[in-house]
Amino acid sequence: MDSNLMYEYARRLGEEIKKDARMERVSRARKAYDEDPGLQAMIRDYEATNAALQQAAGKETRQVEELQEKANRMYAQILVHPVYDEMQKAQESLEHLMNAVNATITYGMTGEYPSDCAHDCSKCGGCG
Repeated sequence: MDSNLMYEYARRLGEEIKKDARMERVSRARKAYDEDPGLQAMIRDYEATNAALQQAAGKETRQVEELQEKANRMYAQILVHPVYDEMQKAQESLEHLMNAVNATITYGMTGEYPSDCAHDCSKCGGCG
């Protein structure tokens, strides 16, 4: 097969994936993530706390412990933020699709499913 034809098929596959509801969900979630001022402020504060934590490393243990506890609390708040949570779930859904696509390609190349395939398509979205 001509390499150019393989690249054309890959491009077409990418265009179809782009139309998939899971990709559209990721796009919407990413936009909401980028545009949520409260979440972005939380992330900036978390990053600043981590930077302070790195600067404090090797210094007074109490200060490091306090910064670590603060960073942990901040991270926990970010994880439960609804916009962040939706972004994570949307990305997981797209990742499942991509894993299924890759498994299908592998099957087409080798006649075998990847070794991590449990043949339980509810876990990954299926291979076909």
